[in-house]
Parts: sequence; C-alpha cells; structure tokens
Amino acid sequence: MAAILGSCPAARAADPPALALRAELQGLPAYGMEGDSLVARLNVSGGTGPFELTVSAKGASSAVPFGGETSPVIAVWPLEPDACEMDLIVRDSAEGEVSLHLRLPVADTGPVPLIDMVVTGDRSVDLLIAALSELGYAAEKTADGLVYNKYAAWAGDPFGDGELPFLFYCLESAGIGEDVLPRGADIGEWVEALGDLYIPAEGYEPLHGDLVFFCDATGALRHAGIVAHVWDQEISAVRWIDGAVADVSMQRSDYRIAGYVSPASAEVQASDPDAGADPGSEAEQPYGDPPPRFEAGTYETASELTLLRSAPGSDSPVVGLVEGAGTPVEVTGYAVRTEGVSWYLCRCGNQSGVARGDALGIPEPPFPHYGKTLGWDVTVRSALDTESEPLMVCGEPGTELQVTDRLKGPDKYVWFEVVADGQIGYIRGDMFEPYALTAEQLAEEQAEPSREFIIRTENGVVAVVTDP
Repeated sequence: MAAILGSCPAARAADPPALALRAELQGLPAYGMEGDSLVARLNVSGGTGPFELTVSAKGASSAVPFGGETSPVIAVWPLEPDACEMDLIVRDSAEGEVSLHLRLPVADTGPVPLIDMVVTGDRSVDLLIAALSELGYAAEKTADGLVYNKYAAWAGDPFGDGELPFLFYCLESAGIGEDVLPRGADIGEWVEALGDLYIPAEGYEPLHGDLVFFCDATGALRHAGIVAHVWDQEISAVRWIDGAVADVSMQRSDYRIAGYVSPASAEVQASDPDAGADPGSEAEQPYGDPPPRFEAGTYETASELTLLRSAPGSDSPVVGLVEGAGTPVEVTGYAVRTEGVSWYLCRCGNQSGVARGDALGIPEPPFPHYGKTLGWDVTVRSALDTESEPLMVCGEPGTELQVTDRLKGPDKYVWFEVVADGQIGYIRGDMFEPYALTAEQLAEEQAEPSREFIIRTENGVVAVVTDP
C-alpha cells in the first residue's frame, strides 16, 4: 500500500506550542482501474482543530470541515485510463496548511477476447492448441513502471500475476468450463477443487494436453502448465514463467513434477436440480392481503446520484455510485432496515454494494417491520417447514427480529419471513408476534447522515469524501 505524507511548520500559539500539522493518505493501492473505486483514509495529526479538507481535480474543487476525531474517507472513481490526479489541502484553525498530491496510474479495463480458435471437441487437443497459440506473448511495462499482462487483465486485475489467469484463459478458449474442470483461487485450492481428477505423477503416463502441476522442495504445489511434448525421459510444458509464455522442458523424473490432470477424461459434473431453489417457493401464497414479497430483479434509480455503500447505514463507506435517474440497477436481495428505510444489495456494471430502497425506486413495504418471539428456544428455519434446516435459535421470549414478509405455509400456518444473523429465514406465526413501529420509534430510527461532498469534472463524478 502506498502512502502520501505532508507536513507544515507549527502555527504560532501560546504556550504550550501546537504540534506541527501532519496529514497522510493511507490505504492507497499501487494503481487503479477505470470505473472502479479507490478508497483511502486521510489521517491528520497535530495542528489545531477543527480542520478543513479541500479536494481539487481537473479544475473542479470542493471543501468539507471535519473535527479531527474521525478520519475522512476519500473514494475516487477514475473515469478514464492514463492516470488519476488530485490535489488535497488540509487546513487547521490556526492557519496551518498541508498540501498533498495524489497521482495513481489507471488501467484501461477494456475486455480481453478469448482465442479465436476452432474447437474440435477433444478437450486435451483443444487445450494444447490454445496454449501453443499463446507462445511468445510477454508482459509489458507501462510508462508508470507497472507490468501489464492480458491474462490478468482478462481475469480483472491487469497488473496481477499471470500464471493462473493464463491457464484459465486457455481452458475457457478451449471451451472447457468449470463444470468440467473446476477452478481455484491458487494452485493448491485448484488441485483441491479438482479432487479425484488430480493424479500423482508417480506411475502416470502423461499425454499431450494434460495439465501438469509442480511443487517446491517442501512438496507444496506452486505452479502449473499444459503438457506440449512427451518423450521417453522428458516432457515439455507451456507455462507462464518470468512474465512470458514459454515451452519449458524438464526430466520426467524431476521431483518438482507433482501430478497431472487429463481434460480428456474429465466428465461434465451433473448439476443439482434443487441448487439455487427458493426454499418453500411453491407454498409462498399470500395470506390475507399483505403486500407482495420483494423480488430480486432490475430496478431503475430514482435520483440523479445513487451511492453504493459497503454496508447498510449512511455512516458506511461509499464503495460505488450510479449517476442519472432511471439507470438500471440489478437488485439481488434485501439487506436490512435501518435509519427508517430498507437497504438492498445491488450491482451496476462492475460496481456492487448496498443502497437505500428509496434511491432504487423500491417503495417501502407497509407490513410490520419488527416482531418478537413468543416462547423459549424459537427456531428460525430455512423454509416454511418445521423439518427444514434451522438457521438460528432464539433462546429467550421477546427476541426482536426484522420482518420482511408474511406468508402461508403448506401446513396452513401463517409464517413470517425474518432477517436472522444476516440471513432470510422463517418463523411459524404461532411463535411470533409482529408489530408496527410508533411514530416516536420511527423518529428514533433516523440517524444523522454523514457529511459528504462530491467532486465533479467534465467527465462526471471523480471523488466522494466522507467525514463519518
């Protein structure tokens, strides 16, 4: 993580003298990606509060006061490739001043196409063709000194390591999906996900197009490649090594060759027909005349600027933003009700976070928002069925839970859909009493919003600064 540090001489003051004002941006990555947020925290020490932060970018500027007890959070959205540059000035009440300059290289996140190849249907042959077609490709150094490779860019991190992305890129180009060969976050996790498909090297006769895995002197799996040639005493493998794709030969008896996987012998994994099914969905018939259950889907924003946060609540850091009223946003689920409004999980492009329902154009549901259990050890279950998986046990009577819907179960009981430990669950109606909030309780829910200001340029929003 990079840090930007600045300081100024202490302002003249009565005894004891004030400490010099210092300011530092912490948590900055080495680079950014176009359209993705970069979040940093401004730490201020010394000086005399209260303070003021001014941020300038491309001719636009704004200022926000802060007390010094908290650290302002700065979220920057690079809107174009090349570099993101901003000037920050921190001033205290004794005329102390610190200037910081922020410059981050920004990668162009344009899509990287797969290899244009004819897939034969023989997985091992197709994988080898994909790998051989990439021989000679090498990573490139940018003007900012960062190393770019297209495989990491294809995987979403243009300056990341290229080994696993290269292999997964070849698999995808060859039409070998995760239903045939599962993937993993690193070599060890990948082999674990492959399970019985992974065969130890001893006694195995490698074939062209096999995946080959390498270990270090301790036996830990570290690298992988695609077998290109097989001889009596040697093999060669197409690998990402030293920042380039190369065909590397080694003795078949080399201790570093740990095992193989044959794409040709892998079978498509049968999918679970019940996977992803909504528990009790067939029985979710409205009881009486409650409001319709919230449905995930695409909604349109209701305001010119919709902030996406890391968690529900106006004091949570901003991690994304959506500009323009009527912009389509994919809402994936209900999060929680706080500050008198419901919050929802959502995605827009490559941004994701939590947003207020009113900003997403989702009307506030009129059913009771809270309820309490009526007995000891009341169980919250995963479906409208007393035999379904328990999600949570409410030990004492009067345990308060948020209510998101009222349903009629297959057993003819009323069930309440509730939020329990961050999950959606169900409580049978004879063990739970919902209630509506009074006007006073609703007023108490309202939290003082955090202070935020937005820097705009001719290209749109550049930064949101939050003083929590």
